[in-house]
Amino acid sequence: HFLPQTVELRDQIISVHEEKKTLTIELENLRCKLVEVIEEVNKVKEEKAVLTTEVNRQQKLLEKCNRVSVLAVEEYEELHVNFELEKNLRKKAESFAQEMFIEQNKMKRQSQLLLQNSAPDQQLLKALDDNAKLTHTLEEERLQHQQKIKELEEQLENQALHKEISRLKQQLELLEEDKKELELKCQNSEEKARDLKHSVDELQKRIQQSENPAPPPPPPPPPPLPPPPPPNPIRSLMSMIRKRSHSNTNVSKKEKPPQQESGEEVTDLKRQAVEEMMDRIKKGVHLRPVNQSSRPKTKPETPKPSESAMKELKGIL
Repeated sequence: HFLPQTVELRDQIISVHEEKKTLTIELENLRCKLVEVIEEVNKVKEEKAVLTTEVNRQQKLLEKCNRVSVLAVEEYEELHVNFELEKNLRKKAESFAQEMFIEQNKMKRQSQLLLQNSAPDQQLLKALDDNAKLTHTLEEERLQHQQKIKELEEQLENQALHKEISRLKQQLELLEEDKKELELKCQNSEEKARDLKHSVDELQKRIQQSENPAPPPPPPPPPPLPPPPPPNPIRSLMSMIRKRSHSNTNVSKKEKPPQQESGEEVTDLKRQAVEEMMDRIKKGVHLRPVNQSSRPKTKPETPKPSESAMKELKGIL
């Protein structure tokens, strides 16, 4: 009756030990994973700090490039305005020189007409002729000199402006390229920072989950205790006989009656006990009905308690 329950309890104990072993192994694995996760979190934090410093440096460089590009654009616009102003002034100077040249030619013709109408002497004519030649050569040289100066100035201005403009354009192109590269780097670093922040949050959640694991399931309740065995009348009879015999021996030791009376009392008690036992054996002992289907397989027979009690009675008698 107790054997299947003991087997079941033994199996439960074995399964509980195995579960304990698996749980200890899982706990060690979780601890190792926790250490790895903490190291990974520290690495991610270091990378995040490096990336933030790099982002700040790139942002400062980008701001510096923006300031330089703004200054270069302002300088280019100022040079362009100066170039347009000088161009307009040159046009005005050329138109003024042309007007003066026309006015000078007009004055020459008027002087020639006046000389033709009057009749001056030879010295005056010669002097006027020399004066006209000198003024003509002087005007030609002055015009040539001015033209050369203008050409040289234009060449110098054009060369300097072209060089400056080309240099500024190259600087602008380089600055625009640097600006684009820095913007891309900033975007990439910001994306990396966001990804790292997300991974740090996930790792912190995993650390919290590993530090606070779910409680293990409660152990199964113990099986109910087996019902007490039915009372054996033979054993109760034997206990009564032993008590009586023990009390009789104590009384005999205290009072010390004669041996014949004590022997007769003992034999009377034995007879009464044997008669009661025989009556119970004849009438039979009431047993509980047992299902044949639920009865386990036949086992090697063991001596019944009634037979052992009979042997004890025979020994007492």
